[in-house]
Amino acid sequence: MKNKNITFKDIQNEFVEFIDLCNRYTIYTCSKKIQEDKIIECKEFIEKIKYYKHCVTQNNIEEIVMNSYLNNLFHMQCFVNSIQSLLSVWVELKNEKPYPAWCSLVSAQEYIEIAIKIKEYEGAINWKNRLLNIEEVIFPELVYLSGGYVESIGKCSICSKNFAKCDHIENHVYMGKLCQRVDKEIKEVHHVAIVKNPRDRRCIIKSKTKNNYYIDCFTFEKTGEKILDQDEKDALYCKSIILSTNELDLY
Repeated sequence: MKNKNITFKDIQNEFVEFIDLCNRYTIYTCSKKIQEDKIIECKEFIEKIKYYKHCVTQNNIEEIVMNSYLNNLFHMQCFVNSIQSLLSVWVELKNEKPYPAWCSLVSAQEYIEIAIKIKEYEGAINWKNRLLNIEEVIFPELVYLSGGYVESIGKCSICSKNFAKCDHIENHVYMGKLCQRVDKEIKEVHHVAIVKNPRDRRCIIKSKTKNNYYIDCFTFEKTGEKILDQDEKDALYCKSIILSTNELDLY
């Protein structure tokens, strides 16, 4: 694959050089300003990768070769998105916003899982393990929630057909995209349960009551809110996220 005399090997080298450079700044002690600048650079690099993906689709090459190029570019896209998300973790923590920081870490983990679907190697596995270590060291043990919904089957993100009538497999990668069910509609809501392995780890209990006050589950500080009904002072109240609308960059 060539575009303006750039080979696919050139793109791979550019990707490796970029993530090696960005990795230097994915530590907490790095300046917030530098990390914010690197987040912008990551976004710009992702747009460049998407441009390369567009160029591939414009070339008259056989489908199996095109699929390989697009999937490898998508791997790069997801890896850079994972790095960008980790940079956002540190920025949000420095802004004293632990829940957005947590969501960014979950995104970083989800991006690298997708990248590994396409290509698994030592560098990607090490990055995945580093994110797990950050979770264990930086964040408290959280309580996860999962909603019991009845929803429509939705459409396929690859072919736009009703998902029941298409041949694609959910969470598989095709031509540089992750297959998902989109345009789903929630028909009924039945319950919310506490679970160990939720579908979306952004759905958590954010604060709960103790001694008549709400306590933040990240900082363990009082939020300033108090239960006013004295008859219920011994009850446990929680403020939670039960549905997340977070969408990853998967196209």
